Amino acid sequence: MKLFVATKNPHKLAEIRAILDLPSLSLVGLESFPDLPDVDEDRETFEGNARKKAVEMAAATGLWALADDSGLEVDALHGAPGVRSARYAGEPCDYRANNAKLLRELQGVKDRRARFRCALALAHPDGTVRSLEGCCEGVIADEPRGDNGFGYDPLFIPEGYSSTFAEMSETTKNAISHRAEALRRARREWGEALSAPRRRRRVLVLINPRSGIPRSLDALQRATEKAWERHGVALYYQFSHSAEDGVAKARSAVADGFGTVLVVGGDGTISSVGRALVGTDTALGAIPTGSGNGFARHFGIPLQVERAVEALADAETVLIDAGIAGDRMFLVTCSMAWDASLVRSFEKTPIRGVLPYLFAGVHEFFQYEPQDITVEIDGAAPTSFKAPMVFTVANMTQYGGGARIAPQARPDDGYLELVVALRQDVPKLVANIGRLFDGSLNRLPEVETRHFRRMVVRRAQAAPVQMDGELVEADTDIEVAIRPQALHVLVPRNRKEGA
Repeated sequence: MKLFVATKNPHKLAEIRAILDLPSLSLVGLESFPDLPDVDEDRETFEGNARKKAVEMAAATGLWALADDSGLEVDALHGAPGVRSARYAGEPCDYRANNAKLLRELQGVKDRRARFRCALALAHPDGTVRSLEGCCEGVIADEPRGDNGFGYDPLFIPEGYSSTFAEMSETTKNAISHRAEALRRARREWGEALSAPRRRRRVLVLINPRSGIPRSLDALQRATEKAWERHGVALYYQFSHSAEDGVAKARSAVADGFGTVLVVGGDGTISSVGRALVGTDTALGAIPTGSGNGFARHFGIPLQVERAVEALADAETVLIDAGIAGDRMFLVTCSMAWDASLVRSFEKTPIRGVLPYLFAGVHEFFQYEPQDITVEIDGAAPTSFKAPMVFTVANMTQYGGGARIAPQARPDDGYLELVVALRQDVPKLVANIGRLFDGSLNRLPEVETRHFRRMVVRRAQAAPVQMDGELVEADTDIEVAIRPQALHVLVPRNRKEGA
């Protein structure tokens, strides 16, 4: 079997061939396809660029295609240089200038933790793509050291070593590098796919019958088969009779080698199934039939079932982060004040939709007794909030129903967004309720936001928290953290994010 690798470097081809060590695999590079057009690497993540290159190269060559994108991330610079590693100091690419800029940015900074990250993507000519990553953790030196390597090698000291990459032999560096780690993972996780004949891709359609499917199940099935079977997939249908049942069926789908689970339901069902798919190669697709549909709205997935099915059939797969509060994951939001307690009233109403949700909020506003909350964010000194009414941690922009509580939240940037509003500021917020829906809420001075990776929340009294539309019991102290690049998700091409 032939595998196209997006490189002209024969040494890189030899390194990949040696690490993959698959005798049935024949590697070919760009020298065999001299007329291939360049791929515009315009995505915001390494994984996005690698997947785009792999998909376009597979389509152009008619072969399985392997592509990568890599760079340096520095914690104190919130992940920069990141995908702009090669041109950190501007155009054209100049690594001496990049290194000089990096040292200037870190002047006087004690936290010099960093990592090289390599995203590797493997695509089939039919558009199916999978991806993984390898990382090499380390720190940034105070000055350049060594004459070997290239790029940021003179500044990067890998964990467990005292030498920079540029002071190491090529053999030593290649043995511990981020690319080598990614390739070793590829051999473990993709070796069977690269060695075995291509099988028909299987998709599980998992339906929550209680979530308000607007048309008959026959209509859903017809729409799904019309949109998906032209891509050569085999469709299977099951019902999710409870959260536990949905999780069990999602896990069985992973074990049975399904490439995608399409969830027909609301944010609660999507979240519970998504948690079962975290850390696997099986992708989550959301066909929204819930009340708020915050997950679907964030990614621009149509709210009409037939249109959603069609959009996801031609979607791309992206890797997103997940939040963790206590021992439970969430994908969209986690709330801990009045914004959590209103779920209690909403769950008691027999009617679903945005209007009953607003009535529940009004009812809980007069019943809810706020308590002070203290937080420790990313190891900083504690910060106290006096009687907050809104205390939401967001991985995505939406509560649902078009209410954009965290307009700046992004589910693929390795951070969570904290949004806080105090009780004393509620009248001003009510007067500006329109900002919740037009994406400008964060511009109000009464709304405080924090960007973080880990936060410890301390409350005087234990109270339930809201996670993706469901109420969950929680202790007085809660640790909230990000799990980066946890879940593969189908998103429509040319989507308007946060819509």
